[in-house]
Amino acid sequence: MTEISKEQISIILDLLSSEGILKKRVKLSSIANIYDLWGVIINECEEYTTEVWPEDFGTERDAGEDYESILRLFEKLSHGNIKYEAISSTTKGDNVELNFMIQGKKHTIKFEQYSDGFSEEFIESILEATKDCEKGRIVEYSAGDVPEFVYVPHEVADILTQQDEFN
Repeated sequence: MTEISKEQISIILDLLSSEGILKKRVKLSSIANIYDLWGVIINECEEYTTEVWPEDFGTERDAGEDYESILRLFEKLSHGNIKYEAISSTTKGDNVELNFMIQGKKHTIKFEQYSDGFSEEFIESILEATKDCEKGRIVEYSAGDVPEFVYVPHEVADILTQQDEFN
């Protein structure tokens, strides 16, 4: 676990509050580490967070559609700050190709769908693609068994992704 300073925690809380993501006042003294901070984010910013249960992805030969639904979920988390347009996908056997546009830029992600699990290649590509969005991006919290995601301003994302638990 990488240490996060009280100053960094304070910056995160202030930015989340000023952006309207964190609606409740949180005492800085109640957050001792990154796990406490994530607890505040997942519990108090729930309109901007989600977890994705990776079971049953692509089990009906519809992996592309499953990943399209994740894009729509991420757009909803961002409250319209990230807009995925022209979303389409093809699934041939275990191979998935997902096409979409963000801010007029075309993205294509190609990956292999292993069993019924969630593709790490997909996650890495999506997280990278959202870095160019104007106001913020999606960040993954990966300290548990189930991937959890949050939409945050870029400055918050930059601090969080310095921690081992975030991508």
